[in-house]
Amino acid sequence: MADKKVKILIDTSSGLSKEYCDEKDYEIIGLPFLLDDMEYNDLNITESEFFDKLKDATKIHTSQASIEVVTAKLKEMLKTCDEVLYLPITSGLSSAYNTGVIITSDDEFKDKVYVVDHRTISVPEKRLIENIDLMLSKGLGAKEIKEKIEKESKNDIWIVVDNFDYLKKGGRVDAVTATIGNILNIKPILYSDGGKFSAVKKERGLRNAFDSMLDFVEKTIDGDLSKFKSDYALDVAYSKNLDLANEMKQKMHDRFNIDLDNIHVGMLPQVVACHTGPNTIGAALYRYIKV
Repeated sequence: MADKKVKILIDTSSGLSKEYCDEKDYEIIGLPFLLDDMEYNDLNITESEFFDKLKDATKIHTSQASIEVVTAKLKEMLKTCDEVLYLPITSGLSSAYNTGVIITSDDEFKDKVYVVDHRTISVPEKRLIENIDLMLSKGLGAKEIKEKIEKESKNDIWIVVDNFDYLKKGGRVDAVTATIGNILNIKPILYSDGGKFSAVKKERGLRNAFDSMLDFVEKTIDGDLSKFKSDYALDVAYSKNLDLANEMKQKMHDRFNIDLDNIHVGMLPQVVACHTGPNTIGAALYRYIKV
């Protein structure tokens, strides 16, 4: 099993760029979204173009990659490798995983493509893929890695939304709630552990929300900061505003004494930013899978 060539297929819910994936020899699929009936994905629109169009859009809809796109990509990959680990957007946020299972039940892909329900998104998924690379280097095969991830994968992500307007456009809140929230400078904190994002707290102002997210992090690790030495990684996810992201990074360093070089800063995927808008900041806690 160890001598088989295994390649990784992800989609843009990971927040990783095409350039990064090319460098690491990963394959990536762009997740589609509609802004006023025009279809885009993270791979064919720049960050600045995306936020310009998002600001003016009145209707927003996100979707999964089509069966045709996924099937074609898998066929192409199997020409140059023996096995594929396919990590579609987490099953808690999309039916892409179930679609992947259906596609790979075909004899052409059976025992060659392993669809992983990894329960991560954005920066934690980058950590997971680094973990997968380590497993591959240790000689684990695709099936064994899939089983290990689905048994042991654990991450938590909290994000603070700066403006209710995008939640309203995406149908997540009504117009009255959005208007009142914006007037009162209320910042909702949303949480996911691989499932749908749900509101866990509201704060007045971004800085108070930053502190609350780090309170949640500390509670999750039971106040044991030594866990950041080998058990957990803490990273920042953001949309558009890198200055705010670096402010959160510094707060993480100051509060938990984590080396700044060990705190990744990564952009939220556009399929998430469609609903949260610019100036969204997240605290992402990833638990390493032991190899």
